[in-house]
Amino acid sequence: MSGSNAFLIISKNECYINSLTAYLHQQDQEADISVANFEKGFDVVKSQLSGNNKKFSSILVSSDVLEPNLEGLLELLTNLRNHAGSCPITLFHSGSIDAETRKAISERVDFFKGMQRIDLSNPDQTDLKKVIPFH
Repeated sequence: MSGSNAFLIISKNECYINSLTAYLHQQDQEADISVANFEKGFDVVKSQLSGNNKKFSSILVSSDVLEPNLEGLLELLTNLRNHAGSCPITLFHSGSIDAETRKAISERVDFFKGMQRIDLSNPDQTDLKKVIPFH
């Protein structure tokens, strides 16, 4: 691959970040991977999206950034959608989410995957390939 893939990972979970980074590099050794630690707020994410003229292939969000604050998560996803343009957004969640919240989240993201169905220590590659576009 040509290294034309650029990803933004938004998470607070170091294990999740490491597993996903390893998976992305396995698929594309030259992948450009940025990590935004959401503990510092949305401005950090916004600066990643606009600061370095980088066009991301995909944005990967871990719901741990705001669990169990689902209202905050919906606000983050809305802001992300507004700033990310047409870039695909995948949300990985680890908890049980009620139907109403699931519907609200689905309206804001392109892919919505349960982490319990994807073992991030040993990712099911065919499953992740469906939600993480590679050039």
